[in-house]
Amino acid sequence: MVLVVGPVSDTGSVVVGGAIGATATVLGVAITALIQLWRERGRLKLDSAIELADLGPLMANENGYYELQAALHRLDARLSRCGVPTELRKALRDTTIACWRNNATGIEQHDQPGFDSTLLELRSRVVAVVRGLLLQSMGHNLRSKADVDKIVNAVGEALPPPSQGELDSELFL
Repeated sequence: MVLVVGPVSDTGSVVVGGAIGATATVLGVAITALIQLWRERGRLKLDSAIELADLGPLMANENGYYELQAALHRLDARLSRCGVPTELRKALRDTTIACWRNNATGIEQHDQPGFDSTLLELRSRVVAVVRGLLLQSMGHNLRSKADVDKIVNAVGEALPPPSQGELDSELFL
């Protein structure tokens, strides 16, 4: 056995050290990308919750049906990206359109704007569940699948199914 004293150049150590450094760099970049993605998703959820609140004034505009439709489609795209279930997005759309129709009919028939309180309460419940889903990752109320199913069923029971004319004339989600 030969014992060497002094500095020894060991290429294996250099290769292992380089591999560890490269791995740490790649891992750091991956973690940074994940953190950025998490922040962007959080911003999207918060922006979607804010946009959800912007639908209220559009519901009250009797001449703003197409503007309301456009806002609903934009919001649907955001909510879909945020992972809100399709049936809940449809419940939001249906109750919002029903509120708009209720208000527009009141103005047209009685010259009196306003919303049916039962319908408005139902929509408020849908909005609360959607908002809860959007903000749950930010430490707000957690919404379970049971909450989503409960409100979707309530909407299905309260609103009549659309007529064939409505199906032909509107873009559904």
